[in-house]
Amino acid sequence: MNKYGRLLVLGLAIMPFAAVGETYKCRAPSGKISYSGQMSSERGVKCEPMFVKKPPISQAETPPVVDSLPGKAGIPQPGQPPVPADAAKPKQTTLQKTPADLELDAKRKKQEAEEAKKKADKANEDKQAEQKLKDENCKAAKANLQTYQIGGRISKINEKGERVYLDDNEAKQKLDEAKQEISRWCGS
Repeated sequence: MNKYGRLLVLGLAIMPFAAVGETYKCRAPSGKISYSGQMSSERGVKCEPMFVKKPPISQAETPPVVDSLPGKAGIPQPGQPPVPADAAKPKQTTLQKTPADLELDAKRKKQEAEEAKKKADKANEDKQAEQKLKDENCKAAKANLQTYQIGGRISKINEKGERVYLDDNEAKQKLDEAKQEISRWCGS
């Protein structure tokens, strides 16, 4: 291909991009919206270009916020003490959170709340289980005390599986142990 042929092909390839014009969205004072290829020349009609990508504003491009009140910009007013050096510096502005960041924060807070609730529920269940065990032990200790207080012939089963009767000293010792168990499990 010769030089002119290449230019012709390149020109034909670029031509569709050159044919694309801007489209304007125009709003009349009555509220009617119209779309056209050129801005309206009528009075009171506001037009704005469509499909224009606006560059994002970064924090570096935004001017720092400085109060314009007297004495705030680091220049002391007559009759007032000098302003410290850090007070004259502009304060850093916080960035607004995007909807995605807000959603993540909401999910994180929800998850933390659920974890806290699970911990509280587990602690409550543990406390209830401990109280139930304490009540059962108290009931058993009271039953043992009643058995030893009634007296009579008290027996127990030894390691061989044989029934052995307690003598008076052993019964008194078991009665004292039952009282200790009551004070341990049934106390406040």
